[in-house]
This record gives sequence, structure tokens and C-alpha cells, in this order.
Amino acid sequence: MERNMQTLTYDAAQVELLDRDLDVTRVDCKFSQVRSIERQSFRGRAARAIAGDRLGHASTTSDLSDDQLIRRAIKAARVAAPTGLSFPSVSIDSAHIDPALNEMSESDLCRLAQDIMQGMGHNRSNISIELELRRVRETVALHNTNGGQTHSSRVWLEGTAWVERHSGHDMLVMLDRFTTSRAGDSAPREFARRMARRLRWAHKPVEAQAGSQSVILSPSAFASLLQPMLMAFSGAHAFSAGVRGNPRRSGFAAKLGMQMFDPALSLYDDAILPERSICTPVDHEGTPGQCTALIKQGVVNSLYHNLVSAARAETRSTGNGWRWMIEPPRPAPTNIRIDRGKTRLSEMLKQLDHGLLIDLVGGSDSSVGLRGDFSRTIVLAYQVTHGKVTGFVRGVAMSGDLYRSLQNVEALGRDGYWSGNIFTPYIQLGGITVSA
Repeated sequence: MERNMQTLTYDAAQVELLDRDLDVTRVDCKFSQVRSIERQSFRGRAARAIAGDRLGHASTTSDLSDDQLIRRAIKAARVAAPTGLSFPSVSIDSAHIDPALNEMSESDLCRLAQDIMQGMGHNRSNISIELELRRVRETVALHNTNGGQTHSSRVWLEGTAWVERHSGHDMLVMLDRFTTSRAGDSAPREFARRMARRLRWAHKPVEAQAGSQSVILSPSAFASLLQPMLMAFSGAHAFSAGVRGNPRRSGFAAKLGMQMFDPALSLYDDAILPERSICTPVDHEGTPGQCTALIKQGVVNSLYHNLVSAARAETRSTGNGWRWMIEPPRPAPTNIRIDRGKTRLSEMLKQLDHGLLIDLVGGSDSSVGLRGDFSRTIVLAYQVTHGKVTGFVRGVAMSGDLYRSLQNVEALGRDGYWSGNIFTPYIQLGGITVSA
């Protein structure tokens, strides 16, 4: 919808209007059977206004007019707007839509869910699978008084599986997820194969060897550890209160240009990576997306920013201004990827000789990642003896300092996969403490 923004500014220096529509088709499977299909649509609108050097936000899911919504945003302008904050003036139209995925019927999605469960081994009497498959369509239209106009649309598929294996009084639990933006992508099949391999490798329980040791982390486990660490690269955490309330650089903002990690490690936030669920040339603020090297050969290279955090840091937004529904945009990562190494998983297992391949770990307080230390429950790991998986371990704990372990990566794999929006290869790290 085209708008003459100049007629809607009132007492605000700058105004932004956003319309966002989500269409979600969800297939729920329980006990290895399709149980329900549900389609939901969400429509929200939001306004931001810079008035009197203050920033205000208002949103609605009802039929407020542009006039009413802007007035609410101006009235809510109580947060100090950073000097230099300016809404983008670019015009961008983009569509990241795979027609085959967009046109999949509910029956097609059900068949895909059944194929995934079949690949996991759903017909085994001791296996119970809960699978949620979601096809999401999003359209966003944004206009502002600086002449910026963006229209973007995208479609993606995401799935989450909870698998239980019952054997007498013993129960093994596995949880993992995948995303893709292509109907013909191999991600669902590979996801099913990974879950099936976990069941094969977890053929008998063994006792873990406690103590500080080297371990191999699967992409799922490593991605789980990286998620809190990614907060430290957010521009929202670039400053903290210093002496007499003056802001000072904190976290990785104070380490820019410093060699903090092993030279083998390079980490990117890549918003324009093809075939990913977030593949768009523009974010929810109208800023062009890009590929940002957060770590380059072990050197802290950049943070990711939205408009507000970039203005506070006196830099430019990296196109990471994203909204949860119609809340104010915040700095958020898009597609996170780590460059592959040179070592095959089979070679890593042989080099480890005797130790653990940690596959799935429990969650933790995300704020811990700002310091680098972690303590997680091991949901599933495998005992490796003479390069072979000999059994599975679970229920024990792992802890360490991720930043310190990443200073000396013992091995970085060639094999890897996407876990949600994070791609990592298998990685071997030392200094990890395993305790019963």
C-alpha cells in the first residue's frame, strides 16, 4: 500500500510505518502419526516516531488508522533517540519464494512429515516420534518519511522433532530441528538420517570417563554452545555503564581487531545466503542485508547492528534489525555459519582414540554466553574407543570456558550441517570437564 508519509508526520521529525503478515501451516504428529493440521494467519502493524529527540513505538493487530497509530507512537516517545539515528531512504522490492514450497498443499506437507518419520524409523515398536512441521509465509511492507520503501516476501519450512526410544524401564530422548526455504532441498531427508543414526549409535549405555578432556562436538551441540556466545556480538551489548554513568565499550566491542580465537575459526552472519530461511536483501527496518564477518581467522572483526545500536556505536547498521511479530526491532543474528575445516569426522574419531562425541546438550541461561563459561547437561553423547562408537552416554554434565577452548581448536571438520539457523562443522575442543 502506497502512502504519502509527509501528510502523517505531525510533530515527529521522522516516522516509520510497517505492515507484517504471517501465514503459518502447521502439521502436528504424535506417536509417529499425523494428528492435526492447522493454518493460522497473523497481521500486525507498527509505527516508530522520532519526536523531540525521543524514540517511540506503537503496534496493533486491530484496525487502527495510520493516523491513530502514529499518534500513539509519538505519545510513547520517551526513550532517548541516539544521535544520528535515521531511517533508511532506500527502496527495495524482494521476493525469496520457492514456488514448489509456496504451493505445497496440506496433503503435501503431511506426506513430507510422514517421509521424515519413516526415515527416522517410525515403524519400530519402541520408537515414539513427535514432529511439528511448519510452512511459514511472510510479507513485510515498510515506509518512512525519509523516502524509504521496502516490500519483501519469503517462504520457509521448519521442523522440530522429539524422539523417544523405550526399552524396559529405560528411555532415550532426542530433540533437534531443521530449516530450509526449498521444497526439493535435502535438509528434511538429512535431518531424518541424523536422527536414525543417533538411534543406531546409541545401542547400549556406557559410563562416561570424568575429568578434563578433549571432546568432539557435533554441529547440534556446538550450535547450542554458540547461541549464547552470539549475544556477545550483538550491538545491543556493545556498551555498558562506566564511571559516572558514561558508556564504555564492553564484550566483543572492546575486543575489535584483537586475536581472540584460533586462526582456523571464521564466523559469519550471512543474511543473503541462498536456500536459507532468512535469505533477504532487506531487514525489518529497511536496511539492506549483507554478509558480516564477526570472526575472521580468529580476529574479532565486527558486531551485528540494527539502526539504534549502530547509531549508539557511531557506525552503520549491518542489516540485522529484526522483529518478533510486531515488537520494536532489535539486533538479531540471521544465518550463522563457520567455515569448514579439513578433517573428516572418521579421521577425528580415530585421532580422539578414546573419548566422547557429544551430540545433544541441554539449554542454559543465555546471558552466560557473554562471559564464555558454560555448564550443560549432556542429553546424548557417544563413547569413542579406538576410533569407533561403542555406546552412548547421557545425563552427565559438561562445563568449561568456550572462549578459551576456541583459542586452540584441536580439529575442525569438513563434515557439518545446519542446526536451525547455525551451520558448523564437527569440532574437537580441549579443556572440557565431564562430570557425573
